[in-house]
Amino acid sequence: MRRRSYLIVMVAGTLSGCASTGARTSECRSALPPDDRLLAEVVDSVRLQAGVRDLWSPPNGLVLARVHYDSVGALDGVTVLTESMPEAARSALDRLLTGAAKPNADPNETVHVFVGDPSGPAVRRVPRFAACAPVLLHRNQIELAVQAEAAALRLTRPLRVVVQVQVDTGGSAGEVRIDRSSGDARADAAAHAIMSGASFTPAAIEGIPVAVWISLPVTFQARDPRSG
Repeated sequence: MRRRSYLIVMVAGTLSGCASTGARTSECRSALPPDDRLLAEVVDSVRLQAGVRDLWSPPNGLVLARVHYDSVGALDGVTVLTESMPEAARSALDRLLTGAAKPNADPNETVHVFVGDPSGPAVRRVPRFAACAPVLLHRNQIELAVQAEAAALRLTRPLRVVVQVQVDTGGSAGEVRIDRSSGDARADAAAHAIMSGASFTPAAIEGIPVAVWISLPVTFQARDPRSG
């Protein structure tokens, strides 16, 4: 079974309670230069190179992989990232990388591998992948919704809720959950409802959309009694 990896992205800032930062998906790319460290240090590179050539199914874009190691340097899993590759070839690549991986001397490391692109397989280790957080869309609408809910709640003090949102590869909000309650069930429910309807640019790794969890603060400001 292919390992699904979900990141928790802590998004800082405020927008009457909601904020998001990050580059747009199309801008989330790097030169992917070769790493000074050899791929052979962490995988059986001869086996991997031969296996990739045998199973290669030309994609429309990049094919990348991350090899994860745990706290003692044992293999923790493999994540294949691709813009467009048949599922059978993707699963075969996942199995190939998993079988070729060696124990690693550096615990909790993630090894970044460039596998290939439309021109063909070209397996090499790279230092890192460019990764971009989702960008919240329609920020003004979200801000107005937060302000309207704050007024309806008739608060005497500000209430802050931290909401976790699962943003899918299309930028839609999937599951939403309360990470830190405001202490007021009404405010928590309002924050949940507002963020359930939010939309984003997708998170991306080297321009490849990925599903992530993001953490967003929602602050409902108390009504100014001088406003009547």
